[in-house]
Amino acid sequence: MRKLFVFLCYSVALLLFVTACKETGADDTTNFKDSAVEHGEEFIKELYTVDELNFDFEDTD
Repeated sequence: MRKLFVFLCYSVALLLFVTACKETGADDTTNFKDSAVEHGEEFIKELYTVDELNFDFEDTD
């Protein structure tokens, strides 16, 4: 039982070590931020765009 516990602890430690050493490029975060900004700008444009300029407020019966 103790050998299994030690084996699992070492396995988890190795997994954490390998994932912590993964290289993350600066390009990935830059592209993510750029795409997020683009989506935000599209949302704001869609939100504040008036589709029908000749809307008659009196004819809303």
